Amino acid sequence: MDPVSDNARPELPPELRRHVEPRFGFSVAVPRRFFPLANTADPVARMMRGPGSGSPGAQIQGQRRWPEGHWDRDVMVELDNRRIEPGRWFELDVVRRDAPLHEAAARGMWLEARRLFPDTLETVGLPGFSMLDVLDTSLGALKALGFEYRWDAPYADVDGGDHGLLVWAPTPTIIFHLYHHCPETEWAARKPELDAILASFRVLAASTGEGEREEP
Repeated sequence: MDPVSDNARPELPPELRRHVEPRFGFSVAVPRRFFPLANTADPVARMMRGPGSGSPGAQIQGQRRWPEGHWDRDVMVELDNRRIEPGRWFELDVVRRDAPLHEAAARGMWLEARRLFPDTLETVGLPGFSMLDVLDTSLGALKALGFEYRWDAPYADVDGGDHGLLVWAPTPTIIFHLYHHCPETEWAARKPELDAILASFRVLAASTGEGEREEP
């Protein structure tokens, strides 16, 4: 995978803006109506950032990361306690490696992620959880794995529950995790926009290879 210069990207449609994370080595286009999301109480996002071992999710522990996520002001839900909260958001996490992965090790990690992520998601304890699909997909130019599922919460009073997608995209030196969810009833309508967001993802040229550095 050749890093893509953020200066060489194509023009975006007017409803999108490009969000750049030079410190974490990527940029992505998001709808202009999206607001920054500094943190989340979502169980899957907590699982990806929480303690644990023996799963791909545990690899992110101790990493200096947490780039901002985004939430969609057009999708709000009322929880059981009558509190209004964002009903759709996405986040990106970044895992850096000290040494580049060799091809055989990268293949082994790919197979391990495909095998372990569904079990890891199932052990989070989401009410009504069901795994819908494990698919080969892409994050911009990166080959990726997608883990699609549904569960009953966090909207107990919303018909259809919640629909989620976890995307795992490795490079030799960086692994990107994207997490997205919204109410099941919104999924089909929102999916084309999500696909555009995923396709817009770019790895910044300065973020891979020797001489890698973090921007201030």
